[in-house]
Amino acid sequence: MIFANRESYGVKNDFFLNDLNIGYVNLSKVKTIKGITAGSASAADNDKQLSLIKSYSEHLERLSLGIPIKSKEKICSINVIKKMVLTNKFNEFSYGKHLLGYNDTTGTASGNKTEQILPKAVSELIEKNELFCFWYGSKGERVYCDSEIDTLISRFNFISNVFKIYLITELTNYPTIIVLGFLEDELLTSGISCSSDVDTSIENALREAKSIEWQTFSNPLTGSYKFSKEIMQIFYEKIKKKEETYKLILRNSIKNNKTLKFADWIDHIECAIIGDDLNRGIKTIKCISNQLLNSIPIKKNIYLQKEKEIVIRYLDDYSVDCPIQ
Repeated sequence: MIFANRESYGVKNDFFLNDLNIGYVNLSKVKTIKGITAGSASAADNDKQLSLIKSYSEHLERLSLGIPIKSKEKICSINVIKKMVLTNKFNEFSYGKHLLGYNDTTGTASGNKTEQILPKAVSELIEKNELFCFWYGSKGERVYCDSEIDTLISRFNFISNVFKIYLITELTNYPTIIVLGFLEDELLTSGISCSSDVDTSIENALREAKSIEWQTFSNPLTGSYKFSKEIMQIFYEKIKKKEETYKLILRNSIKNNKTLKFADWIDHIECAIIGDDLNRGIKTIKCISNQLLNSIPIKKNIYLQKEKEIVIRYLDDYSVDCPIQ
């Protein structure tokens, strides 16, 4: 059994006229020299079972990153761009500052099939770096909220009442979608997703935004409540400026791509298996890069990786910290 008792997991699905389920878990943690790993996780899906499975996968990602922190063992890894087998220290794939940058759960994915986990882990790395280009480098385009997008937003029954959607394809040919949800000019939630087609990216970004909104709304313990009204206004003004300067495009005009291609200057994305539950057949993969950020693009993380090529190329406006995580 994955879960020991009903107190360690559950599904929230009592939204009015809404079939979206939010699964949540609160399971084991790892005590490390850098602190205790998070034991909680949540995810949204139309299927109750899948919402729990996704939550459990997110929990495994956080748990697995804490295991190799003190390990000096060497493991095999793969550069997925150059198709090369490499050898690296196990702890390079753990939490914290390492030779290849500062790591958090960015670029991490869990599941039972490597051929499915690996693309997801790579997409997770792409998402956070496209976010960096969007927030600090003024890259991206606005996506028009057509009737299909509006219907999807209505079905999820958000508390947020204003949504802004952006497309970024600066680093790859896959569409990365960023969703921002506002309530009375305050940023209430956000979601981000990268996949081979834009419809999937939009829906997954909205699912993430719904999950985050559910976790954080009226919860003083969450990080979103560290922002003052003044800071919230600064966020809104920055987004308002993007609305005024970014090109508006239609969802149907966005090209889908079957094969992932990176920008010419990106040649290093290194992936390794950092967790392998033989009893349940579940693996966890972590991707890192010496050119891209290995963490969410907030100021303190960027400072630890300021020599990275992506920072040198795209850092334009460093005045406002990124609230999208």
